[in-house]
Amino acid sequence: MAWIDRYNLMEYYHMHMRPFRALLADLEQCGILVATNYLADVEVQARKDRVEHVATFKRWAAGEIGPDGLAMNLASLVQLSTFLFGGGANAKTQECMEAARVFKTPR
Repeated sequence: MAWIDRYNLMEYYHMHMRPFRALLADLEQCGILVATNYLADVEVQARKDRVEHVATFKRWAAGEIGPDGLAMNLASLVQLSTFLFGGGANAKTQECMEAARVFKTPR
């Protein structure tokens, strides 16, 4: 997507999500009902989708690096960065990342 080349996620949040939040608040303030039940249902579905997508990603990672991919902590930026970009050079600083790292994971 074109916006990826120019913006990071924080800029995306400021450009799209904050105005959307303000819009919802303005609608409610003007007396226009926002379907909170619908939004709650969408949130439940999004959480279910996330569980499914995390499992799919971990299965793919396990296929790439072995069973350790199933134990990957997707909340760890260090683990994700090493897995996705390990051995590559930072485009801005030209500093190379470690090709591999060892992480302690509970089994």
